[in-house]
Amino acid sequence: MTHPSLTGLGVLIVEDDPLLLRQIAATLERLGADVTSATDLRAARQLAKDLDFDFALLDLNLPDGLAWSCSGRRRFPITLASS
Repeated sequence: MTHPSLTGLGVLIVEDDPLLLRQIAATLERLGADVTSATDLRAARQLAKDLDFDFALLDLNLPDGLAWSCSGRRRFPITLASS
């Protein structure tokens, strides 16, 4: 079975659970993605302001707010999840 390639894609992961964050990042990195991560909304907003991403995976409920608001003026596809 072949796996999709994410080579060259910049991915922002925003997740406050350290174990889940590491698991998601490792999986995406194995597929070739360039992963950047944040554990709170403040850091995610700064990253979204400073860097370009092809897409983001966001934990909806973060300790300091709702992650959907992290993209600011920049536009990129976002997938939201909550457990």
